[in-house]
Formats: sequence, structure tokens, C-alpha cells
Amino acid sequence: MIFTIGNGVLSAKIDTLGAQLISLTSASGTEYIWQRDEEYWADCSPLLFPYIARLYGGRYTLNGKQYEMGIHGFAAHSEFTAEDACRDSVTMVLHENG
Repeated sequence: MIFTIGNGVLSAKIDTLGAQLISLTSASGTEYIWQRDEEYWADCSPLLFPYIARLYGGRYTLNGKQYEMGIHGFAAHSEFTAEDACRDSVTMVLHENG
């Protein structure tokens, strides 16, 4: 789901998939966010969490147990919930899913 918020100076669109800012537009119509082009890069401003880049060997160890995780973590491909939304703000939350 996409939420649109604004304050008269800027307007923003935020996608619940990845809590990704997909548009930031000035009152005069200037777009400040990359508008996705599959040929070059399909995302525009992914939320990179819990880390940026690659893990060494694609794994990490927590409390003596090894886990695997893809590049940039998992948040960019997770569905967030809008806990609170109004005209000029939206609060996105990522809940445990398994």
C-alpha cells in the first residue's frame, strides 16, 4: 500500500513494502527520488536493515549459532504496517513474521 503525505512544500509517497520512500516532490513539481528503471536499477530508496552491504560468507553468528542473510538484510523486501498515518506523517512498523 502506498501512503501520500505532504505539508504544502513537499509531498512524499511511502510504500509499505520495505517502508520505501518512492517519491519526494516539491510544490513546483520537481521530483527528488529516482523513479525506477528496470534497465538500470529497479529500486529507488530501499531501507537497508539490519546492515548495509554483504556479510562475510553470507552468514553471521549469534549466540554460537550461524544464520544466513542476503545482501543488505531483509527490511527492503518486508511488508511494514502503517501504525499511524495523518496528512503530514506516517509511522511504519515491521512486526515479527515467523
